[in-house]
Amino acid sequence: PKGPPQTADVAVRRVLDGLRQHNVRAVWEFLPPSHRAEIQQIVRDVAKHLDDKSWEATVAVWQKARKVIPPRSKAIFGVGASEEAFAKTASPAISSDSLQRLFDSIGNSELADLKRLRQIDVGQFLEQTGGEVLQALGALPTGGVMPAQAFENLAKVEVTLVTATADSAIVSIKWPNQEPTEHAYVRMDGYWFPKGLAEGWSDSLADVRSQAIAWAEAQKQQPDAWNIRLKAIEQLLDEIASTKSDEDARAVYQQGMQRLVGTWLGTPTVAPEKTP
Repeated sequence: PKGPPQTADVAVRRVLDGLRQHNVRAVWEFLPPSHRAEIQQIVRDVAKHLDDKSWEATVAVWQKARKVIPPRSKAIFGVGASEEAFAKTASPAISSDSLQRLFDSIGNSELADLKRLRQIDVGQFLEQTGGEVLQALGALPTGGVMPAQAFENLAKVEVTLVTATADSAIVSIKWPNQEPTEHAYVRMDGYWFPKGLAEGWSDSLADVRSQAIAWAEAQKQQPDAWNIRLKAIEQLLDEIASTKSDEDARAVYQQGMQRLVGTWLGTPTVAPEKTP
């Protein structure tokens, strides 16, 4: 449904129903229009501050990972050394297909092109790429990124309007196997929005904006530091791609991840001293 919901409980139910259908745009449309405009402007402003060459290098590494990781998913993420052990301990959902969808959805989106990112329509991005990412995450193993039945259980959430005036309301929300909790909502630009978020919105958004732009400026002013980190990822991807067996690929991945942690956290690699 288009347009603002008439009551606060309907607003909450729209979000839950949207997420159940992997429609991330439902979260976007839950926000008052002024808040959407502010978020979209921040995303575009941050994109304008990003360094073109550094971003292109970042995208190139992602595209390489898009080719290397999914076909090796079983080797990399399998915890057993044998086919039988893998079958017992890992969900068949951790397949090249589910990971490929995850990599492709981002690799084909506005994030892969800085010119497009600087003109992004956040609502459209969430509707297309966000939905694809949710579906891919939902296909990953139980106990991993997202628990099984996470979206289906949203239909079991009980949402009840307790009290309401023209501009404020109390909504009771009861999750499965939990006691109900009550939440205050206020009306902004015709949209019902959590009172706590409304009161802290301006300060929180200002902090997000300053931190995000500071991060983008840091990549522009110190591109070498960022490129060193990217090169470390690219090196690991090349090493994985060159392996000949699942066992080798898993060993290379595990060792490489330890090396990456040091690189990304800024831990210097000290070469052993040569004896004369």
